[in-house]
Formats: sequence, structure tokens, C-alpha cells
Amino acid sequence: MNLLQNGKMDEGLKELEKTIESNPSYPKSYNVVGMVYASQGDKSKSISYFQKAIEINPQYSEACFNLAALYQSSAQPEDALKYYEKVISMEPSSIDAIINMAAIYASLGKYPDAIKYYQNAIELDRNNPEVYYNLALAYFMSDQLIKFKGNLLKAQELYKRRNDTKGLEKVAEYMDKIKEIESKFRQAK
Repeated sequence: MNLLQNGKMDEGLKELEKTIESNPSYPKSYNVVGMVYASQGDKSKSISYFQKAIEINPQYSEACFNLAALYQSSAQPEDALKYYEKVISMEPSSIDAIINMAAIYASLGKYPDAIKYYQNAIELDRNNPEVYYNLALAYFMSDQLIKFKGNLLKAQELYKRRNDTKGLEKVAEYMDKIKEIESKFRQAK
């Protein structure tokens, strides 16, 4: 592990392979090798190592999460959803898995599912402006403009508390859209 931390990937992989040879039933070694291969862009090898870790220990949530994230980054949303669900079944308070599930559903245009998972994430962390922001966008895409506005305002409030100017800039773009929509609505009356 020290070799990996010092950037000596090839040497570190050799050491991990020796560990796997001497103790082939230890899932953590497979997970770490999978992470190394993922960091090197070798998705095929990383998938096989994550799967081997899960085969050894089906309740190994970290390997399930890593495999889900790899599938998500590889534009394989159905596979990613399957493994994030598995993580959530083992760790119901895994906010990262919940947020990633919501993001995948939103990217697939399944906004009711995205909304449900973003709401679950808010139950776990009421101070995360990104979750409120993304929930607002899911409501916007679902034509639920009142809920869109309410969550956008909550995101704005939380971004202000954090002095997050980039977050506030993102919110400002949609606040302008809200003003346009409200103006058109008033004109239509």
C-alpha cells in the first residue's frame, strides 16, 4: 500500500498480486487492485477485480460502490443503478450512493425517481446545497415550478452560508429563468 501511496503503481500492483496469491480469499486486495486499474483507465481489469471482491464477499459495500461508480463513469447506467441499489440495501445511509442514484435517474429523464432519491439524501443531510440545487432541477424538468423555486431558494441560502460563489452563480442563472416564467405568467393573466 505504501508503494501505491508514493506513486509507484507497478511495484504496488506486484505487491498486491503477491498478497492475492498468498491469500486469495481476502476481498480488500481485489478491491484495491480494481481501484488502481480504474485510476489507470483500465476499466476491463478494474471491473473484474471489483467483481471478484464482491464474489468473495457479497456484502462488501465498498467494492459494490466502486463498481457502480465505474459503471456510472462508463455510461452504463443500468449496471451502475444495480450496484448502487446493493450498496443502499447494505448501508441505507450511504448518501453518496443515494445522490449518485438520483443523478443517474435524472440523466435518464426519470425525474420522479430522481426526486425520490434527492429527497432521501436531504433527509440524511439537510445542509448540502448541491442536493437542493439538483432536486430543484429535477422539479424544473418535471414542471413542478413551485417546488423548483423553493428548493432553488434553499440551495441559494446554503451556498450563501458557505460563501460558495460558484454555487451562487449556478443558482442565479435559474433565478433569472424563474423571473422570466413569472413575468410571462403575469402577462398571460
